[in-house]
Amino acid sequence: MLTTVTEFIIMHVRYSLRGLKQMKSKVTVRAEIIKNIQRDFDLDNAELAALFGVSLRTVQSWLQEGICGERGNSVAMVNLLLIMKRLSENDPDGFVPFDLLKKIVKNAVSDPKLIYYTLREHRDVLGPALGIFDHQGIIPALATVMYSLYLNGKGKSVVFEEDPETYKKMLYAV
Repeated sequence: MLTTVTEFIIMHVRYSLRGLKQMKSKVTVRAEIIKNIQRDFDLDNAELAALFGVSLRTVQSWLQEGICGERGNSVAMVNLLLIMKRLSENDPDGFVPFDLLKKIVKNAVSDPKLIYYTLREHRDVLGPALGIFDHQGIIPALATVMYSLYLNGKGKSVVFEEDPETYKKMLYAV
């Protein structure tokens, strides 16, 4: 009897491990979607890695194989970006135009302080929430969109500088 129970447990563990391996190898986000994000937002591999908070090696793997299995919040962040892209394309007046979303994403990866500089005049309304721009990636991009929509709803305009170099000169002037 003990041998039978032991064999059953071993067999169950083997099946579980096999299922785990299959689950981890299952593609959750296809490589084409990652490539489209990279193309649509005009991001190089390093910027794509910074956007999602992953390593360059991980991005290279995603571009070849897609995102396999559950990888932290990566799948959720990709879906969040795709949702924002779709809203910006389908309802640019109700959301934000895609060109602006693209600019926000680029700034969120290259230099989130540029976004802070744009929103700093609304410190009285946004308060300590502006601290999010100490970080790089998709979260500051999402925060920027949310803040912009909120401020516009309150009748306060948010204008993003066409030339980020202007901000850089103001921010980093010595």
